This record gives sequence, C-alpha cells and structure tokens, in this order.
Amino acid sequence: MTEIEVLQPGLFSTIQDLGRFGSMAYGVPMSGAMDKYAATMANLLLQNSADAAFLEITLSGPKLQFRGSAEIVLTGGDLSPMLNTKPLLNNHVYLVQQGDILSFAGRRA
Repeated sequence: MTEIEVLQPGLFSTIQDLGRFGSMAYGVPMSGAMDKYAATMANLLLQNSADAAFLEITLSGPKLQFRGSAEIVLTGGDLSPMLNTKPLLNNHVYLVQQGDILSFAGRRA
C-alpha cells in the first residue's frame, strides 16, 4: 500500500466504505459512502473487493502527493482532477508514480 501525503485537505474529504450492516437495532446507522454507485464503480475498476475503503471527496478536492506508485481511479462528480498538470477523466484507471501530485481545479459537474 502506498503512502499519500495530504498537501491540502480539501473540504469534507473522508475515508469511507459501504457502511455497517445489522446494527440499527442498537442505534448504529449504516453510514458509509454518499455515492454508493461511484464507490462500487471505483472498486470494480481497480479490481478491489466491493467493500474496500476509498477516499470520498466533496465540494472541493484535496491536493495529494504519492510516496510510491499506485493505481487510482476517479468516479462520481467531476471536480476537474489533474495528475501533476495533466487533466484526468472519470472512470479510467491511472498509474501514479512516486512524487506525483493529484489535485482538483474545481467542480464542473
């Protein structure tokens, strides 16, 4: 697993999964991802298990620097993602290298 340094946090960026099941009787809500479809799509594209954790980004994205190589995918809303200075597309798997910076220019859709 690759370490990621948070250079700027973004607004409401959180680590999520699909939630907790079977605890409502004890007052524990399911919680999990706001966009379960996008979360599932990301894990499928990366060939992860469906319940693998992911970074959920809302409103404005963070600025992240990778400490090693990794595969990433962006799904859901379009926040104008860029790897270094190259624009990225949603629903595509990208290989990032050590030192690469993932940033977001702002919400498009």
